[in-house]
Amino acid sequence: MLQTDLFEIDTTIDQTTRDYLTNKIKLMNREFENIFMNTTKYKDELKKINVVIDKVELPYLYFLPDLSQQPLLNVKPMIMTTQYNATYRLGKFLNQLLQTAIDIHQQGRIFHNGNDFLEKFHNYIDQYDRLRSKTNFVTITIKNFYHLAPHDILLSTLLDFFMKFYHLPVVENIHITKIVRLTSLFLHNNRFYYDGKIYRFIKGGPSNSGLIETLSNIYVNRMEKFLIDQSSMKQNEFYGRYHNQIFFTWNQSLDELQQILKSMTSEYHHLNFDIHFGKKLNYLDLY
Repeated sequence: MLQTDLFEIDTTIDQTTRDYLTNKIKLMNREFENIFMNTTKYKDELKKINVVIDKVELPYLYFLPDLSQQPLLNVKPMIMTTQYNATYRLGKFLNQLLQTAIDIHQQGRIFHNGNDFLEKFHNYIDQYDRLRSKTNFVTITIKNFYHLAPHDILLSTLLDFFMKFYHLPVVENIHITKIVRLTSLFLHNNRFYYDGKIYRFIKGGPSNSGLIETLSNIYVNRMEKFLIDQSSMKQNEFYGRYHNQIFFTWNQSLDELQQILKSMTSEYHHLNFDIHFGKKLNYLDLY
C-alpha cells in the first residue's frame, strides 16, 4: 500500500496475530469494567458494549470509484464494517449518547437531504427577502471530513465540547470522563486488513461509522463557529451543512469573502477544503 498518514500497519496475519487480536479484545472488555467500576450499576451498559470474541470479524479495505471527482476517475478507500466488528457495539452505544447533544447544539444548521435543504432555503427567502441579483452562493467541501485529525485531538475536542457547550457533567447518567475514555478505546481499536496485513487508523476512522460522523461534526463545529461569527455572516446570511458539504449565501463584496476564506484556510490548514463561489453553483445535485 502507498504511504499514508490516515492509518498505519499494525501487524501481519498469522496465528500469533490471531492471539494478539484476541488479547486486544479481552483488554477492551476489561477496560470497559475498569471505566464503569460499578459493574452492577452499569450492567445494562456493559451488556451493550462487551465484545463477544467468538463472533468477531475483522473489517477489510476495498476501493470504490469517487464520482464526486468527475470528469476524473479516482478511487476512494472504504472499510467494510459489520455488526460483528470489535468496535461496532461500542461505537453504536457512544453515538446514541452523543447524537442528541450535538443535534441540539447544531439545530437548524444541518441539512438532512436535498429536500430539507430546499425547504429551509425557501423559508429563508420568504422570511428575510435577502436573495438579490448580486447574491453569491458559496460551497465548501471538507474532503478529509472522516479523517480530520489524530485521535488525541479528536478526544480533546470532544472534552472541550462538553465543557464549553454542553455544560452538563453527565449524559444519560454517564459522566463525560467515562464517555471520553470509551471513545478513546473505540478510536484506538479500529483495525482492518488489506493484502495480508492488519492496519489501524491513526486519524478519524471508517467513513460509514455513525460515531466518526458525530465526532467529525463536533470537530468541524469550531470551524463553523469561525465562519458564522464573522460580522458579515451575522447579517441574515443563509448557512447550513450536509455531512461534509457547507452552503451559504453571500451579499457582501467578493474581496471580503476571499479574505474570510483565506483566514479560514490558514487557521484550519489541516482541513482539505474544496471551495467554490458564484451566482450559479451545484449543491447536493441541485443547480
